[in-house]
Amino acid sequence: MTDENKTVSHDERFKSPDLVIRLATPVDAVDMAEVHMRSWEVAYKDIIPEEYIREKNSTRPAMWEKNLTEGKYPARVILLDDKIIGIMCFDAPQDNDVGENACELHYIYLHPEYFRRGIGT
Repeated sequence: MTDENKTVSHDERFKSPDLVIRLATPVDAVDMAEVHMRSWEVAYKDIIPEEYIREKNSTRPAMWEKNLTEGKYPARVILLDDKIIGIMCFDAPQDNDVGENACELHYIYLHPEYFRRGIGT
């Protein structure tokens, strides 16, 4: 079994007081695009055609630069030891039948080096 497919026990899962989630800023765009691209390449490699992944990934740097500069939605970065290892967005829910304090996770992407460590759970 390769390390990429290794099953991680609960005791081996990631634990760190150095994990930080903060609102993304335009200076994060390059690192966010990198996480987004690498995550797609690994997570979707047997699900989505490789050409489509390459095509979408080619737009990521400009997309993140534009989105963060315009401030259209509240993307967040997940940092470990001041390094961006993941990106996520949560916002008001799209459903009207939930409480006013509810949030909805729109997406979460981790750099593949941090897959299967319990960070996204």
